Amino acid sequence: YLDIKEIKAVNLISIRLISLFSKLNLLISILLISVVAYAAFEEAPSGARALALSRTFVARTDTVYSIFFNPAGIAFLKQPQFAAEYQRNLMGLDDGSNINSSNALFAMPVNMQAPRAAGLKTLFTAGVGYQSLALADTYSESITQVTFGVPVTNIVAAGISFKSFQQKYIFASNPYYTDDAVFLKGDG
Repeated sequence: YLDIKEIKAVNLISIRLISLFSKLNLLISILLISVVAYAAFEEAPSGARALALSRTFVARTDTVYSIFFNPAGIAFLKQPQFAAEYQRNLMGLDDGSNINSSNALFAMPVNMQAPRAAGLKTLFTAGVGYQSLALADTYSESITQVTFGVPVTNIVAAGISFKSFQQKYIFASNPYYTDDAVFLKGDG
C-alpha cells in the first residue's frame, strides 16, 4: 500500500507530465499549422544557391541574395553586387496564360578610410531589392525592399529591412473575372 505522501508525489509527477505534454502538443500544433496555413502564391527562393539549400539560406552572408533572406547578412559583403533573374512559371497552360516572376537586387558596402574597432572596415552595407509575380493582363504583385546591414563583430551583424507590397487586379474585359461572382461589381 501507498501512504498519503507517496500518493501526493505520484499525483504531482502526473500533473507535471500532463502539463509538459500539453505544452509540447501546443507547440507542435502551432508549428504544423504555420506550415499549412500559407495564403499566397508559393514564393520560390531567389538564386541558385538558395534554391539548392531549400530555404536554409538564412545563414549565408556572402551574397546579395541576403537582402531577401537575412538583412544582416549583407553587412559582410566585400564589394558591390548586382543580381537579376526572370523565370516563366507553369509554361504550356491550356488557356495560354503567362505567369512570370522576376527580381533585381543591388547591394553596396560603405567603407571607412580608417579601420574600425575589431578590424572591421565596413561602416554599413545598403541594398535594394525588387520582386514581382504576374499573370499577364490579370494580376500582379510586387515587393520593393530597402535593406541595411551593420557589422558588429567579425561574425555578428545587425540588419533592418523596409518593404512595400503592391497588388494589382486588372478587371477590364478579363475572362478570368467576368464570370466570377466575387468580381461582378467591377474595380471596387
